Amino acid sequence: MMIGIDENILFKFITGDQSKAFRPTRDIIIETAAKGEVFISLALVLEVSRLFQGYQKEKVIEAMLTMTRVAGFSVESPETLTDALEMWAEMHHLSLKDCLLAAIAGAAGADHYYTERKELVKHSHGILAPPDSEK
Repeated sequence: MMIGIDENILFKFITGDQSKAFRPTRDIIIETAAKGEVFISLALVLEVSRLFQGYQKEKVIEAMLTMTRVAGFSVESPETLTDALEMWAEMHHLSLKDCLLAAIAGAAGADHYYTERKELVKHSHGILAPPDSEK
């Protein structure tokens, strides 16, 4: 059996919500991951990324990387998500959304991902370029 979850549920799961109201949902995720799979799409990660502002980036990165490695979670394109999380770990002023969009473009075969965010271009491992670039 496979289930999908929305961004609010993923957010609460990753941040360790211990509320009584979330407990049944958390239990379903844990039980499903033990017997089947919990599907995590890149679109879901993109949606949930906006909710992470104010949370410790390192904890979010570790939780999401764990989901790419453990049985019970089926992550769409785990390599792309890992690339985005590694890029985000290096960036201090960018969002996971920015890094995920760049990683998706790279995974799709884009030679460059054009952006006006100079910080993203600076740490992009070669795929990103500013709009005025001659690449």
